[in-house]
Amino acid sequence: MTRGKRLGVLCGILVVAVGACFGAKLVSERAEDADKTSVMNIAAEDITGLSWTYNDETVSITKTDGKWSYDSPETEGDDVNDIDANEMAQAIADLKATAVILPEEQAGDYGFDDPTCEIIVKTASADTTYTVGALNEITGQYNLQITGSENVFTIDTSFVNMFEKGYSDVKATPVPTESPSPSPEATAEADAAEATATPVPTATPEPQS
Repeated sequence: MTRGKRLGVLCGILVVAVGACFGAKLVSERAEDADKTSVMNIAAEDITGLSWTYNDETVSITKTDGKWSYDSPETEGDDVNDIDANEMAQAIADLKATAVILPEEQAGDYGFDDPTCEIIVKTASADTTYTVGALNEITGQYNLQITGSENVFTIDTSFVNMFEKGYSDVKATPVPTESPSPSPEATAEADAAEATATPVPTATPEPQS
């Protein structure tokens, strides 16, 4: 075999090897995504209300005609930051479990007796409670259980971090209003009035004797 042919064969082997590695990586990534299980089949736009507790403060908000508002009478008149609220609803819809466990231990062993966070997700058909238990110090993931399921899910910390918000964190910041600028006509009238104003006469000093 000539040197040119040997070089061609080696190049062909290299191309096949690179393609095989890329294909294996792609399959692995897809398999990893497939291993993650949706906690609940719900769309973000179907969520009509959210309620959660953070630092002993319960925040409850409701969506009406695409606009979020507070439920508590104490917060009446305050606006909710719609961007934050929609991101939280989307996090609920996108939530996937890294593992599903058939519980063989008591609820307290997963931290559900003293939950890290409780989230109530409201739709037109039902209210579902997401109970976030203890953090697994080894895996760095939280235990989760939802109403209607005996399974225990493990979830990433990013989901829990999304609900580490109190009332002031999701309150919309009021946009300052600017004073309206005077119209050109009003400005011209003011200038004309100032120009024609009668000057106040100054007192003439009396001659000294």
